[in-house]
Amino acid sequence: TPPRGWRSFNCFKRAITQPLILEQARILAGATAPDDDRPSLLSLGFDRIGVDGGWMACGSGVDGSWHSAAGQPLVNRSTFPDLVQMTAEAHALGVKMGFYMNDCWCSRAEKLAWNTTGGHPAQDSALVIDSHFDGVKIDGCGPAHNISAWYTALSTASPRPLMIENCGNNHATRWSPPQPSEVRAFEGNCPYHMYRISRDIAPNFY
Repeated sequence: TPPRGWRSFNCFKRAITQPLILEQARILAGATAPDDDRPSLLSLGFDRIGVDGGWMACGSGVDGSWHSAAGQPLVNRSTFPDLVQMTAEAHALGVKMGFYMNDCWCSRAEKLAWNTTGGHPAQDSALVIDSHFDGVKIDGCGPAHNISAWYTALSTASPRPLMIENCGNNHATRWSPPQPSEVRAFEGNCPYHMYRISRDIAPNFY
């Protein structure tokens, strides 16, 4: 069974905050409608909330990136004041929390600042682990395109299993979903658990 749940980008784009994310976790768990006798989404197996683009402090880092000179990812603390508290509150509801890296919206400045270094998968992974997330979506827009480096950083340092999504982290020049041949290339030693097969969807008919 694939992972099931909800991710912020398709509805809210970058207009997300810690309270908004936690509101979705409560809705998923059925905590907002005590007089509703229908089963919660959580009880039906939809047990994940994913924080997508919008949490990082774009422009606050080196050359307008969202990484410090030491390579540390910079969080927008005005909208996400405490990632550890956020994941703890979600976990108390029985909801798993996913995160997001190698961002698209800040990618131009990120590439200009960090293309020669290959980004900062080790430091970014440390934020995921230290904030107690249960998984991470690794996009294909920023400079960190070595999915194996992500897998090594996440799997060796984390005290618990983390689900890794390859969101087109396979081309250094443009975003695209992994091709079947690229997925098969990792067969038997795959540095991710699931992969993106389409462009963004939206909460409307089209």
